[in-house]
Amino acid sequence: MSSSKIIFPSDLLSQSPSIVRFKLFKNSDSETPVHTILLPVPLALSSAYNVSFDDLEAGLIEKIVTSVAQGIKQTNGLESGFEEFTKVAIDTAATVLGESKILRRKLGSSVNKKNELVINKPANRTFSLRFQLVPSNEQESTIIQRIIKVFKIAMHPPTNSDIRHQSADSLKTAGGIYFINPAKVKIDFLFNRPEEDLTENSINRKIFSTNFCFIQSLDVNYHEAGAPAYFDDGQPGNMSFSITLQEIRPNSREMINDLE
Repeated sequence: MSSSKIIFPSDLLSQSPSIVRFKLFKNSDSETPVHTILLPVPLALSSAYNVSFDDLEAGLIEKIVTSVAQGIKQTNGLESGFEEFTKVAIDTAATVLGESKILRRKLGSSVNKKNELVINKPANRTFSLRFQLVPSNEQESTIIQRIIKVFKIAMHPPTNSDIRHQSADSLKTAGGIYFINPAKVKIDFLFNRPEEDLTENSINRKIFSTNFCFIQSLDVNYHEAGAPAYFDDGQPGNMSFSITLQEIRPNSREMINDLE
């Protein structure tokens, strides 16, 4: 990948107040993007935040542990042998669970399991964005092809093959022993103020930003108009693509605070 900045449409900076920026990095160790793509912000734009929890039946666990401990005491610790200890533990757990079922069936009640939620992890956020690409001239037609190709190449993982020592023909069938992580992508949104150049200060903090992501899917519709329509060079006259990305890591409180 050679370093580049790709802007679509060509008059984006002079016409659109809100811009989405994709910064693509060659790998996880890169600090400078090899490609930057600027597009109009799509009509549908959302970010979902989710945290998963585990449901612990603290009361039931407490009862099992207590009963097992009493069973160990009755067998004089582990000196009587691991086999006897294991039997006591299994019998105790089965008895406790059996009592719970009997209570529910006979008395129409249930043991208070003292259910408590305990943090599992924040979910890795997923982002789906859709763009419509209608070129107005030959230059924009070329830009569309570049955008699609950059995303295609970036989302697919390389292998561990050392391609520097392989011929072009051998690359067609070459495959490494394992896949390597593909390019990482960062998304942010820029507020395009009139007569001001876009800088890092142009990031719109009123809209979400992402940490580094991988591209999960890229769906390209070459006949967005509903029927085949092409320019003289074969470029479709009305295209669209949908791209889905997922953050590489979950966000902690500190990370999301710094990010947004």
